[in-house]
Amino acid sequence: MVFSKEEFIKNAPVGIKRQLVNHIDILDGKEVIFKNGDKYGMIPQYFENGQKYYLYPVYKSWCIEKNDQLPGQVTIDEWLGV
Repeated sequence: MVFSKEEFIKNAPVGIKRQLVNHIDILDGKEVIFKNGDKYGMIPQYFENGQKYYLYPVYKSWCIEKNDQLPGQVTIDEWLGV
């Protein structure tokens, strides 16, 4: 699954939207890792203004399936050529 800016805006609580307002464009399209059927996923690493971050928890309602990606979006696996 990948993080979707559109789904996040539609489904996230207002307080979380405020906290991530400067990160939302960077997070859009990032792969979200859900291990062993976990309820929440995570984005283990991303950078904003040269600062390293991770995002946890990531709700499934903020994500879309990889096959539902928008044109031009790539997953980390595709970017790395895996």
